[in-house]
Amino acid sequence: MIDLKELFAGEDEIEVEFRGHTTIHYLHGPTNEEDLEYRRACLAIKVKNGRVESTDAAIYATVQLYDAICTRVIVKDGDEQQEVEDFKTLIPNDLKTAIIAAWQNRFEVKQEK
Repeated sequence: MIDLKELFAGEDEIEVEFRGHTTIHYLHGPTNEEDLEYRRACLAIKVKNGRVESTDAAIYATVQLYDAICTRVIVKDGDEQQEVEDFKTLIPNDLKTAIIAAWQNRFEVKQEK
């Protein structure tokens, strides 16, 4: 029997190569509040000199989402692995952004022909 609670509420593992090491990031699904905060931040814009621009909050939204939903990170090098205790400060923002992008694209949509 399928454990539906684990299926829909469990963590996702996103594994990426970074500077010759494998990093595994464990992400839980965002709460409704975290999801709304992320979506609002992504849509934040401002008008400057008659032009519409993204705000700093919109640009930084994926990093904030990563910090909110990532529960732990492990770095592997061959057979050796190490948990990253202070990953929220050590992981660079570009890697956090890449992890969120991979996490958002984890679904495979099946289409009927």
